[in-house]
Amino acid sequence: MIKGYAIVFQIIQKLSSKEERVARQSIGSTFIVTFGNIVYAVVLAITSLIIARLLGPAAYGVYGLVLAIPLFLQLLAGVGVQPASTRYSSYYISRGNITNARRMTKNAILFSTLTGLVLTFLSVIFSGSMSSTFLHRPEITLYVELASISIIGQVLFNFQTGAFVSWGIPTQYAVWNTIQAVLKLIVSVLLVLLGLGVLGALWGFDISYLLGGSFGIIALYVMKLRNHTDSEKTGLRAMTWSLGIFAKDVSEMVRYGLPDYAGYIILMFSQQPILIIILSIIASNTIIGYYSAATNIASGLTLIVGSLAPVFFATFARLDGMKSDTGNAFSYAVKYISYFLIPVFIFLMASSNLVIEIIYGRTYLPASYYLELLMLGYLPLAFGQAVLSSFFNGVGKTRLTMYMALIESLATLAPAFILIIWLKLGVNGLLYSIIISNIAPTVFGLYIADKYLRARADYINLLKILVISIICYGFVYLLASFVFTDVSNFVLALASFLVELLVFLGLYLTLVPLFRAIGSEDISRLKTTSHGQRVLSRFLHPILNYENFLIEHIEKIST
Repeated sequence: MIKGYAIVFQIIQKLSSKEERVARQSIGSTFIVTFGNIVYAVVLAITSLIIARLLGPAAYGVYGLVLAIPLFLQLLAGVGVQPASTRYSSYYISRGNITNARRMTKNAILFSTLTGLVLTFLSVIFSGSMSSTFLHRPEITLYVELASISIIGQVLFNFQTGAFVSWGIPTQYAVWNTIQAVLKLIVSVLLVLLGLGVLGALWGFDISYLLGGSFGIIALYVMKLRNHTDSEKTGLRAMTWSLGIFAKDVSEMVRYGLPDYAGYIILMFSQQPILIIILSIIASNTIIGYYSAATNIASGLTLIVGSLAPVFFATFARLDGMKSDTGNAFSYAVKYISYFLIPVFIFLMASSNLVIEIIYGRTYLPASYYLELLMLGYLPLAFGQAVLSSFFNGVGKTRLTMYMALIESLATLAPAFILIIWLKLGVNGLLYSIIISNIAPTVFGLYIADKYLRARADYINLLKILVISIICYGFVYLLASFVFTDVSNFVLALASFLVELLVFLGLYLTLVPLFRAIGSEDISRLKTTSHGQRVLSRFLHPILNYENFLIEHIEKIST
């Protein structure tokens, strides 16, 4: 993600002082949110590996099945109000209208909470029917009832993502993410160890989201949404809690967010919760456990990538509010995020066996093939998919996000029907359909962004990074095949993984300047604009110095 921070770096030297402040705020937000999500993903990974090892593949498969329904239902809350709140608060803050920004955020929280409570109630009431109809396992009704309690907590927790970033306090987002993850780790593992099994893991899931979501929203209110002056208190209270103003604000936010929401809901019918439900029909609990183990690793990575979405969203919205060149920002975002994502996906494909063995143990080794296919399927994220939705939403083109979601959903379900039902490929067929589904909307989104919004990705540079990563994959594959053949215990597996990682990283950083995928101008801008970001500079500058050393020697040789 190091060079991914440079979405704003390249823009800074071309912006006015006001725009420069937005860019520098985005740099800080990106770093804080990403760092927080790395910590969050690590804690969640530790939690999942402990729970998976304690429960075993079959019980862990049941755990994954039970969570599919509440994970899907919580996405229905808000009817698009949550992303709309991020858009409007960022927009009004950029114009100095803090009163409207506060009021819109408060009403979005209230509406999201109400819809979340309704969904929680309905899920508890109909848990028996859903267990029988969708999961084909009526014996797990009690588990589904318990998992349903988490819906309202997830709604509040997910609202924090865009809210904290748009209000300029990304540190709070990182803090409450970490608190939720640590709570889940402590409570879930403790209750499973006490003999509660799947029930204990579900209680930990519920408690972590309920506490993390509720207290995070309270922190947001105290820090940014509470009225500060007497006149503001009187006026804002009257507006915020007026039913007419509330209805007007919600109506406006729903109109903005509905296309994105509709597309997202359509998309969810081809995403993880629904895929788990499909697996409940065609696979055993053990196979679902393997699949869940692989998706946990993939989800941890996509969570870190997804953490950039609210930063991109807020940045594009602010730049749009100031009538700046959002197309230029999009181009840089795609270019620099690819530096991180492409090699990470390729490396995990090369080291999938070691990753699974280190995290879950040899019992889960069949999950390594699933992880390879998932990494291949997520590769389009590095070619623009990770930025496109935030870009379209940030510039107010939410209908385009809906079209992307519709294309992705159709591109998943149609191949899935052929590969799973007709060709009977089972889990492999499902994973092949995921690969297809991520390619289709990325191609569509890049075409629309280029043709109608003057936002074009640097395809030549993307191709260079892909070729470099594939070369590095080949070296790691040779190491695994001829050198690290004995990984029969955890210590050997971990040592092999670390050597492969160092070889891949060293070779990648060497080949990037050799292929001219990064130049001296990039190095100069990165050093200049990262000045003042102390932690980031200490981590980034040694790498940049190495890259600059290679670039200078390559230029001398070529001349």
